[in-house]
Amino acid sequence: MIRENSDTTNTEIKRKNGPEHYQQKIKLWSFDGVLGPVLFVSILLIFLSAFRPLALPDEARYAEIGRWMWESGDWLVPRLNGIPFFHKPPLLYWLGGIANSVTGPSAWFFRLIPVTHAILILALMGPFLCETLGVIFARKAVLIFGSSAAFLLGGQYINHDMMVACWINIAIGSFGWFVMHCDPNSSASIEDKAITNKRVPLLGFFACGMGVLSKGLIGVVLPLAVVLAWLCWCGRWYALKRLPWVSGLLVFICITFPWFIVVESKYPGMLSYMFGMHQLARFTGTQFNNPQPFWFYLVAISLLMGPWFLGFWVHQYQNLYDILRNSSGFKERLKSFLNEFKWEKQNQIKSEKLLIGLCVIWVWVIVIFFSIPSSKIIGYVLPVIAPTCVLCVLGWDRLTQQTRIKHFFYKGMFVLSLGVVVLIQIQAAVITNRYASVDVAKVLSCQDLSNAKILIAGEYAYDLPFLMNLKTQLWVVQNWDNERIHAGDNWRREMFEGVNFEPETSSVLKPMYTLATESKVSERWLLIPKEWTAKPMVENFGYILEYKGQAWSLYRSPLTHSIKFDVTGSCPKQ
Repeated sequence: MIRENSDTTNTEIKRKNGPEHYQQKIKLWSFDGVLGPVLFVSILLIFLSAFRPLALPDEARYAEIGRWMWESGDWLVPRLNGIPFFHKPPLLYWLGGIANSVTGPSAWFFRLIPVTHAILILALMGPFLCETLGVIFARKAVLIFGSSAAFLLGGQYINHDMMVACWINIAIGSFGWFVMHCDPNSSASIEDKAITNKRVPLLGFFACGMGVLSKGLIGVVLPLAVVLAWLCWCGRWYALKRLPWVSGLLVFICITFPWFIVVESKYPGMLSYMFGMHQLARFTGTQFNNPQPFWFYLVAISLLMGPWFLGFWVHQYQNLYDILRNSSGFKERLKSFLNEFKWEKQNQIKSEKLLIGLCVIWVWVIVIFFSIPSSKIIGYVLPVIAPTCVLCVLGWDRLTQQTRIKHFFYKGMFVLSLGVVVLIQIQAAVITNRYASVDVAKVLSCQDLSNAKILIAGEYAYDLPFLMNLKTQLWVVQNWDNERIHAGDNWRREMFEGVNFEPETSSVLKPMYTLATESKVSERWLLIPKEWTAKPMVENFGYILEYKGQAWSLYRSPLTHSIKFDVTGSCPKQ
């Protein structure tokens, strides 16, 4: 809920966060302000991102698509194993290709893409909150966000979620700042002055465009939904007339339209596939992966916030209580609630209440939006973590303001939250290693593969081409006729649906009898899952087991020469 006590003013919020004279002495970008925590957690995030193998399937898939863009020189079409991959727009892959051009296939360097977007959210929280709620409040919010699992784990994960969360945050923040600074009592507003020159709302349009290029329609739909719902509550519709619509829409169109138009002209049906099947159909359908109950994201937010989550729920409960405590009976309580939406009342809302109201609406509009579809993934809720941190500060300040621990509470919780996240990171690395193909890739790298073909059957090792920096595609062996009928929402469907856009790429999708024919050819290597049920068939064809890794078994055809390696899979010294 949104309502704050009527006597809550900016002065009162500052008083809760420290003496006013102390607030005035602290500069925003000082170590006593937000600079210290921003630098510390940013360095920690960069450090943590270096000590974990590629997670499967997402990180390996998206890193490999970016690597192949650079390797192939095709910056127009995202490709997985050489096959068009139109599930998401190309921004992540473009940045991945650029990263590959600098260092080659480095998981750590690729992770700097989401890391940069996470740090951008963190760095912008301070100036956005400071003007209205004070430096100490901004510092607390930065401490919470910077020590959360959302930042330290989600911020290093190679996929589209942190990128689109960043641009959604910037879009909502830009439009929200603009609305809060519009003067309802004059024909001009502050955005007409030299201090802004309408650049802040233009930043919002730019962020919407980047959000669409990051992950699709939600990059513009969610900022629009949040801002419109907030305007319904606060009644400041006059701000819409003062937005730079012409220049803003021009910025948005110039960012988003070119790639979609060019690719649709070359691959007819791409737009309906990307936006129809992989966005609208995922929103309304029940046939996709990760079905979860309606309340899933309430738990997800709590997990991403770590030990801080209680403050958010305290704030929500207390403000609902504040609205209803002076009313008796359902009708009176409903009337009290609806009175909050009267224009005459809302137009007089002070800036700090406007900002807090925006944060509440921001959280719940997006949570409800993503709770509607059956398919739910924890990363989808990343766009609400920053405003959740603001509400956590209000909740924890309420809980600790009369206690002895209030002077060291945030520092103690900060350390506790960091400890929890580091332990999760260590465990995640252990689990990821169980399914990775790092060991098999090391063995294959010892071999002379200049004229070789690598076959893979049973499953698909997303990380293998990236780890080996392969110059050619894998031959993927499956019963493809059967898969086209029965495949679920998995890697097999990704491949044969991509072939529909470019049939000539089907040459890398091989039928099952390929295992028999290629067993009689030299320079053939075969990778199968360690516990694949069809392993006896492979051995009957005469393939020789070369190496048994944690997740994959590597075979070679009898005519294929093998270069020996030690027990760790490393090549012998020359």
